[in-house]
Amino acid sequence: MAGYLFARDFPEMEAKIQIEGAMGMSYELADAHVADMRAQVWTLTRATFTGAAILLREKAAYRSTSFRVKRSAMAERRVAVAR
Repeated sequence: MAGYLFARDFPEMEAKIQIEGAMGMSYELADAHVADMRAQVWTLTRATFTGAAILLREKAAYRSTSFRVKRSAMAERRVAVAR
């Protein structure tokens, strides 16, 4: 999966997202149907994926998730020019 973090829009997050382990992920489902509600592990037979979010690990639903931020070549050039 790939995406962009716009530091101009979220300057407080640019530094935080670079800290390994600081961020976690959550996702949202709607209209989920569970095969057996009494089962120890639920099996969804149907669900609608409605979104995902990267947020502070302590606020995330799935705290063991992780991801890595890779700067694009263009971003590296901008950083070099700004120094």
